[in-house]
Amino acid sequence: MVNPELINWIKSEEAQGHSEQSLTKILLKQKYSAQDIQEAFSSLKEKSQETPFSISFTLLVGLGLISLILTTIVLLFSSSAGLIIGYFLMILSGTGIGYFIYHLKQKLNATERFGAILGIFSPGFSLIMIITSLKILQNLSAQLSEFSNQNFSPGGYADLINIFSPSMNPVLAAMLFYLCCNIFVIISIIKSKEYKTFLWYLLFPTLFFVLWLIIDLLTSAIMQGF
Repeated sequence: MVNPELINWIKSEEAQGHSEQSLTKILLKQKYSAQDIQEAFSSLKEKSQETPFSISFTLLVGLGLISLILTTIVLLFSSSAGLIIGYFLMILSGTGIGYFIYHLKQKLNATERFGAILGIFSPGFSLIMIITSLKILQNLSAQLSEFSNQNFSPGGYADLINIFSPSMNPVLAAMLFYLCCNIFVIISIIKSKEYKTFLWYLLFPTLFFVLWLIIDLLTSAIMQGF
């Protein structure tokens, strides 16, 4: 059990500019055990790393929107730039978002868990955009091929579809983007040896499955309109 009086004393002394090393020496002279001193300092560090829920939620939504805007621009540009450039831009944009997430975590002096949560959930909007748009393009291309096999002439509509064909694989593009969004956080977790934080990534398969079901229903409804 951490001594609350000891914690309060340490906080007041640190506010006056005293270092952890000097305070430890003073407390050892006052007959405090090394374990009690270490637990008190560890408790203070953990509290200083806690990020308020309002800030966490704002950052999560803000990063999600920034990520969504960036991936929308990438998809619009890569649609006519070819597969290789499309995948390269997806990796580049994901890496940029990933570094931004890591930079925020470091700036806030937040825990590895906080960085992992940002990395897991903030790309969610982008995953929906990537998979939905690419699945629609794939379905439109498939319909165009079916029209051609039936000797059906779609006229100018074919020219429009050819602009977007061939398109990136929805799952591969989404996975590449998601991995790049988390690469810096993953490296940080490995360096800090907080391997239990990786358990949070078990949420990703569930998140991806739910998103895939929603997107599949959405794209099916959209394609029925054509």
